[in-house]
Amino acid sequence: MENDSGVQRVLEEIRDTLREQVAEYRRVENESLEIQRRAAARQEQIGALYRQYVLVVGAVAVGVLVLIFYLYTR
Repeated sequence: MENDSGVQRVLEEIRDTLREQVAEYRRVENESLEIQRRAAARQEQIGALYRQYVLVVGAVAVGVLVLIFYLYTR
């Protein structure tokens, strides 16, 4: 009988440990998903900023070309 209660105790400890591991796994998984969401949002922001940068640089380049053409034909 004493042996059965010892086995029962060990099995309960194993069960409790597995529950803790599953809970920790879920916590880490949720944290990882949140980090991925933030990274995706940041990437979208950087993409938008890059598009604006390309538009501004393109507009400046066109302006410089127009100015050069104007000064050359003058």
